Amino acid sequence: GWGGVAAGGRPALGGGFRGSPFVAGGHAAGSRDYDVGWRLEPEGTGAPNLTLALKATRRERADDAANQGVGIDLTARW
Repeated sequence: GWGGVAAGGRPALGGGFRGSPFVAGGHAAGSRDYDVGWRLEPEGTGAPNLTLALKATRRERADDAANQGVGIDLTARW
């Protein structure tokens, strides 16, 4: 797979978090996946260890029509 987050991002929610756009993708035999979205990550000490990502996904399979979707990923670590 491949992917990336735009360098730097922007401070968000009073500076405790950083917002960054991202793109990601992958491929395997007969399929390709693409994600594009926006990620909110903790910035600095004292910020909750919580990451939120809003994303749009497209999955292309050689033997089927393409599928699109919109989703939310939430990751909390403790």
